[in-house]
Amino acid sequence: MKPIYQSWFCQIDITSKCFMACLYCSRYNRHLREDQKIHMPLEDIERALDSLKEWPSSIGIIGGEPLLHPQFKEICELIQTKFSRTKMGLWTSGGKNWTSLKPLADKTFGFIAYNEHNREQQEVCRHQRLTVAIKDVIKDETYMNELIDDCWVQRTWCPAINVKGAFFCEVAAAQDLLWDGPGGWLVDKNWWRKTQTQFKDQCDTYCMNCGMCIPMERDLIRCGVEKMSPTVYDLMKQHNNSRIEIGKNIELFTKQFSIEEIEDNKLKWYPGNYRGDKHEDHSSPEGRGSTIFRKRKPKIELMTLWYNEEFLAPYFLNHYKFIDTIHLFLDSDTNDTTKEIISQYNNVSLKQFTFPDRMDDEIKINLQKQFIILNYGMFIDILQIKISIHYCLLKINDNMV
Repeated sequence: MKPIYQSWFCQIDITSKCFMACLYCSRYNRHLREDQKIHMPLEDIERALDSLKEWPSSIGIIGGEPLLHPQFKEICELIQTKFSRTKMGLWTSGGKNWTSLKPLADKTFGFIAYNEHNREQQEVCRHQRLTVAIKDVIKDETYMNELIDDCWVQRTWCPAINVKGAFFCEVAAAQDLLWDGPGGWLVDKNWWRKTQTQFKDQCDTYCMNCGMCIPMERDLIRCGVEKMSPTVYDLMKQHNNSRIEIGKNIELFTKQFSIEEIEDNKLKWYPGNYRGDKHEDHSSPEGRGSTIFRKRKPKIELMTLWYNEEFLAPYFLNHYKFIDTIHLFLDSDTNDTTKEIISQYNNVSLKQFTFPDRMDDEIKINLQKQFIILNYGMFIDILQIKISIHYCLLKINDNMV
């Protein structure tokens, strides 16, 4: 796991109300009791924003469905007095308020993650089995902790503030609300500065009852029946959570995973790709679910062509720092600080090339073909792709991707 302050966003869950009931929702919305569907008071939202005054990256507003908050307009006005729109993001499924609130949202948020969860998405989008507790299906404690420490949610998603306090992980925040937990940390200016050792208390409380870090098959949203392990089912019953009828919308999951099975699953596991309507798993920008491999660690290589990329370079190279080798072709006419930025990353193999005139997709494609044939003795007809290619994963072990 990584320190909280290295996360790309910090989420503020301004409401736990939602008009959707998605399978394996990261906020457990389909299981919340009516008394757990809560709007965060405006003064608490202001306290949350103030605690992030020195937060180094971006701040997100999320739910539930944030547009259902009755003071959404006031929240946006408050945000505008404290942060620039480039600092702020909004996660929404839209709904009936979207048309009327979109101009205000555009004025307040530089980044808007709009995800309808419509019928077309439900036919192809798969969600990780959140309601399978890792302690129920992995009996080797050392291995269980290894999977938890390599959790893709903590690595790529966000810490969060909700009505119960501040949490190192947004799923932990949701779990605390669902099962009437002890609450999070005090929302002050230092809560997000905690390192791995300092948030171990929350890991010990929430991670063992979560299924996000288990390399296993995901389920289509439309299937409507959640896999739920015994511990999670018992907690749901104990706290009178809704929608938990075995045989109707719940299937009791009692399978035990062997280490060998999990290690095999890791090689084809892309849990962050919950938008199957946009990306196939192998081309998902969310990346692989695992970075630790016991038996055989895939060797992943990537090829990309750049010219004057000083703005995007740090984001790209940080995102792909898990890649074994990045073959980076840099146009020799580059005249900004791109080359200096690249020199800070040890997994980059820099190669110079020159476009004779201007950016030309035919030249790019031929360059990629030549490189692949020369280095891997394999031909791929990239010319069939009728779009400008920015980068491609070249090789995972002996398989071309």
